[in-house]
Amino acid sequence: MTVPRRGITGALLALFAITACGDSDSGPGPLLKIAFTSDRDGNSEIYSMNEDGSNPVNLSQNPGDDDEPSWSPANNGIAFVSDRNGNPDIWWMATDGSAPMALTQNGVLDIEPSVSPDGTQIAFASLPAPPGFQIFSMNADGSGTPSPITSEFANSPTWSPDGSQIAYAYLGEDGNTDIYVINADGGEPDRLTSDPANDLTPAWSPDGTRIAFTSNRDGDSEIYTINPNGTGLAKLTDDAAENRTPAWSSDSTRLAFSSNRDGNFEIYAMGDDGSNPVRLTDDPANDLDPTWSPK
Repeated sequence: MTVPRRGITGALLALFAITACGDSDSGPGPLLKIAFTSDRDGNSEIYSMNEDGSNPVNLSQNPGDDDEPSWSPANNGIAFVSDRNGNPDIWWMATDGSAPMALTQNGVLDIEPSVSPDGTQIAFASLPAPPGFQIFSMNADGSGTPSPITSEFANSPTWSPDGSQIAYAYLGEDGNTDIYVINADGGEPDRLTSDPANDLTPAWSPDGTRIAFTSNRDGDSEIYTINPNGTGLAKLTDDAAENRTPAWSSDSTRLAFSSNRDGNFEIYAMGDDGSNPVRLTDDPANDLDPTWSPK
């Protein structure tokens, strides 16, 4: 497997055990799912598992490399990246892995899909020409022509819960990468972080109150959160390992992430304040790119 096309943060996350509470007669509801990338079968594939780490299932089952899943908040499918046609493109499949189809076939590098809250749009990073990636949006069924949202040197898009804005990582003229927010139809972006380190892989919480991201501002990759107006910076992880690519649970109370704190990259989950980290996967392979199913 090629550990991540995302540069310094191509690894990832997973989930936490949440049980839906019912009345005393009905018992707990069904577990949510987490999709993630793993090379445990010899090449990069998309898997899903229960949010407690049980029952991992290979969804993509293809000799090509499949990675970077994004579970639609509308639960109508999973977007992902695949090079099964010879070039990294954006693909779509049902949540059980059936009916895969290519959405982009442009002969350029298309990566990092993020499905809009209503499941109708996909934002993604594309390299139509050097020197840098741009963020585009397209219809989730692949129809029409993708529309550019940002200028060059932008990647890792994530939608606001109302679908009106997109947060992303941008490599500025000062040589470091920070988190920005832009309207979903483009325009002038707002800068949220400003640090000599690299701030990467933003993830907007479903309740709209925070944006989680990866940063090496303390020397190694850690998970932070910040308010959408740029205030309230909080550090959630603090160890010598690499902690990367946060992903929110649908109720905004948990974050899944990828960490090599136990030797190789596995999926972990923790509270939204960094408390109670739990390891969800346990495999000699690298487990990356977590994304949570909706309720």
